[in-house]
Amino acid sequence: MSDLRALSCENLWYVRNGIYNGHGYCFKTDRAQAMFDNSDCSVEDASDLNLNSNEVKNIDNIKRVEKNKGCPK
Repeated sequence: MSDLRALSCENLWYVRNGIYNGHGYCFKTDRAQAMFDNSDCSVEDASDLNLNSNEVKNIDNIKRVEKNKGCPK
């Protein structure tokens, strides 16, 4: 967790969304669509992603650090 706290808000956002991207998530925001190519996306709803327990834990930890740092959503 301390490693996550060392990351900037931008890097936290990128790492978190990189996990979603790796599972074919179809991003809805302009920012995410610009960063991650939606051309091969296949999952519209994040709750339908087939994340393993480590990925779920990592996303939860990243979100917690983002909140504590006051990162924009």
